[in-house]
Order: sequence, then structure tokens, then C-alpha cells
Amino acid sequence: PNKSSSNLISVVLSKDQTVLQLSEKEQRRRLVPSFALQAPNIVVTPETNFFRILAKHQVTPEDRVLEIGCSTGETSKLLVPPSSASWVGLDTSEQMMEQCKTTIESDSGNNNWNDNTCHVTVVDALVDPIKAKQECTIFGPVTVVFIDIGGNRECIGVLRMLSWVLETFATDHHLRLVVVKSRELFQSIHSSADASIGEGTGLIENGNDWFLKHRKKRALPKHPLKAPMVTSPKNKKIPICRYYNYHKQGCNKADCPFDHEYCHFCLKKGHIARNCPTLNDDDNAPNDSSDVVRRSVVEEEKLTTKS
Repeated sequence: PNKSSSNLISVVLSKDQTVLQLSEKEQRRRLVPSFALQAPNIVVTPETNFFRILAKHQVTPEDRVLEIGCSTGETSKLLVPPSSASWVGLDTSEQMMEQCKTTIESDSGNNNWNDNTCHVTVVDALVDPIKAKQECTIFGPVTVVFIDIGGNRECIGVLRMLSWVLETFATDHHLRLVVVKSRELFQSIHSSADASIGEGTGLIENGNDWFLKHRKKRALPKHPLKAPMVTSPKNKKIPICRYYNYHKQGCNKADCPFDHEYCHFCLKKGHIARNCPTLNDDDNAPNDSSDVVRRSVVEEEKLTTKS
């Protein structure tokens, strides 16, 4: 018990529950291990409190932050300037967008809303990825992304969103950190026989291989309508036909009003999602020069707040 006790957290380092008390400076380094990692680093957490610990400690004043699923703004107020250089929030609900802005404006630690550094909008990146990219880069290349699109959302949705983030922002080499809150993805990683998680570090040594394999495995929904609705790049008012893309027998409607021209997964012409080269061709997988998901970090399971 001393003045700095509130800045200490417990970090479980091994199965025998060995615990170290780390200072605030040390815990930042433990949350995202700085050794042997190449950008972008991916951190997966199952709980909101760990998600907000990362929001508080892993963003620098130079970062351009994107928050996907900003909701009521409780995490957003930790990410906006002066904690970062700029912040963009995405949500699919107009009501949540307004509540998020209100939360940020009313937070006593911030100097109200600043349109020159803060931007929030209603858009679903999986439905309209082109518009989403335009909104996200309004202040320049994104360096940090926080994703919370539902803590228990099926992995297919989370992996699709993660894929979009990496394909959209990682190729220009500015993206350094992606934080994902998803209990199902977290549990999937820990129950997966092909995810080699380093004991005491939470580091997935084969993170890139795991991601590519599970993205492919979970990309095909059990039923076509389980896939998210995605609009055609040709006409934003027309959805891409999910039966045509995912059903073994395709779409049986001769006068189907939906798009049969574009792939539901990669939004390119010439094939359907079941045969998408992004999922089936190893040549499309990230290589050593692409800087896309070489390793993933799953450290939050080891964190417990000091009681």
C-alpha cells in the first residue's frame, strides 16, 4: 500500500499462477511485447476492461486512430486527442454515433469536440468498404485501429473486419497496431491446436499462418444468409447475392434482383466467394515483405487488475 499501488496490475506469467507486480511503464511494454515483433502487431482481448487498458496505454500523441464500433464513446474518450493526433470513429447506428460524440464532448478531460482532429460517421466497412476507407483516412494514413463490433459476434464477422483493416491499411506500412475485442475469437485461438501460444508471453509464433487458415475456414458461412450483407461496388443500393456466392447450387432465381457480378468476399469480378483467390490461392497470402500479420499477441488473458 503506497501512492503508486493504483498504477500496478497483476500479470500471470505461467500456469502455476506466478504473479509479478508491474509499474505502469512496465505494463505498457508487457501488454504489447516489443521483442521480435514486426508491424502491424495484433492484440486480441476478450473483455472490455482490457480493451480500455490498451486504449489508455498503447496510443501515442502521434497516432492517427481508427475505432470501428465506437458505440457510446466510453472507449473513444480514451483515444481522442490529446491522447492521439486524430481519431475517426465508425458505427452502424446513427443513435450510437450521436451518443459517442456527446460522450466525448462532455468528458472533463477533453477540450470538447474538434472537427479538425475528430470525426465520427455511420458506415459499415463490410457493406461499403470504399466509403469506409474514405472516411477513415480523412486525417491521413491510419496507424492504430481498435475493433469492437460485438464481444460475442461470430468469428466470421470479426475475421472479415480484421481482413478488411489489414488489406486496406497495412499495405502502406503506416499501420503499427490493431486491437480486437472478441471473446469468441479469443477462445477460438486458445482452443485451436494450430495456434502456438508462447507461455508467459501470449505471443502466437505462427500468427500469420493461423490467421490465413482460419480466415479461409470461417469465410464460408454455414448458410448463405449468415454472411453479412455487402453492397455491389457498381451500385451501392444493390446487395451482392449471397446465395450465388455461397450456396453449393448457387442462386436458383432466374430474375434475382441482387448482384451476380462481384465476389461477395473480395469485391472483385470474375469469380464467386466459394472460389475466391484471396481464400484459395496461396500466392495471395501475405509474404515477408507485406508487413501483414506476421504475429499476433494474446496477452490480456494474463492480466488481472489488482484488488
